[in-house]
Amino acid sequence: MNRKIYTATFFFIFSLHLNAQIGGKNVYGFLNLPTSARTTALGGAQIAVTDHEVSFAMLNPAVLQEETSGQASLSHQFHFADIQHTQVDYGFSVKKPRIFAHVGWTQMYYGQFQYADITGNRDNTTFQAAESALTLGFARHFDNKLSVGTNIKTIYSSLEAYNSFGLAADVGFLYYLDTAKTATLGLVFKNMGGEFKTYNQDKASAPFDIQLAYAKKLKYLPFRFTVLLHQLHRWNIRYDDPSQNATVNIFNEQNTEKPLERFVDNVFRHTLFSGEFILGKKKNLWLRGAYAHMTRREMLVPPLRSMSGFSLGVGIRVKHLRLDYGVNYMHLAGATNHLTLQTNWREWRKKT
Repeated sequence: MNRKIYTATFFFIFSLHLNAQIGGKNVYGFLNLPTSARTTALGGAQIAVTDHEVSFAMLNPAVLQEETSGQASLSHQFHFADIQHTQVDYGFSVKKPRIFAHVGWTQMYYGQFQYADITGNRDNTTFQAAESALTLGFARHFDNKLSVGTNIKTIYSSLEAYNSFGLAADVGFLYYLDTAKTATLGLVFKNMGGEFKTYNQDKASAPFDIQLAYAKKLKYLPFRFTVLLHQLHRWNIRYDDPSQNATVNIFNEQNTEKPLERFVDNVFRHTLFSGEFILGKKKNLWLRGAYAHMTRREMLVPPLRSMSGFSLGVGIRVKHLRLDYGVNYMHLAGATNHLTLQTNWREWRKKT
């Protein structure tokens, strides 16, 4: 596949969806969920790291490489109220032309619900709600510096008697800033598309996002940090609660938020900070953490203290198997827990 085909693919997919989004007006919100326990521990998004993680291709298809070929990943995330989220990924490659690819299956199960009338009286009849997506992605490397990738997502949603079918696409870029590949830039146009078959007569779009990230692995410390910017197509992503815009001090005077404070707060809501320590001679232990300012500001319950906005995780590798755990502290009500088991079939074949 040559450069002209990639250029045509990009502009075709990008033309499907270019307008800014407003929260609450999109469908298929589950597409924004973390794809693995490692992603959860890193704040829910990671588009600039390339090392042996096929599930990262769901976030940026350009990270696909030789090491992701033959890799299989199974993840399960435990949400609130017994909501279950499962992710399966597998990476492979095509020799002619030299393309790295992956296929992923996402399943979101919301559980069973009881019917109720307008007064809240329930009967014994139940219904279910679930959503799923099948993703096929590929990437091509150019000049050992630039990688370009595309994800195509087929999406199905069933909420009681209401069904929806849609298509969405990601276009991602990864650029190596040095020959050692310790510093990278990632850029992704996510979830361009929307419904083809709608729940009702009104078509809605997928949760579009533009993300840009910088990742750097330190030279003298086994640590890599990432700074990720999201929602770059929208400047103001604050939710201003009228009940909290003004407070009263001890002199009965109103304290209103200053313009500079609003500006700084909005900037940091676009930013996600994450990092991980890579320990051991064989790099078989990972300790991870992240901070998402937007999550903390939106989920914090003043004046109570909580871990809202913070994520933590650990990864352990034993021979050809790797087990990852991630926890995301969303709210005082609790946290979401994520487990991932992954391996590479090519390593097992070499052993035998």
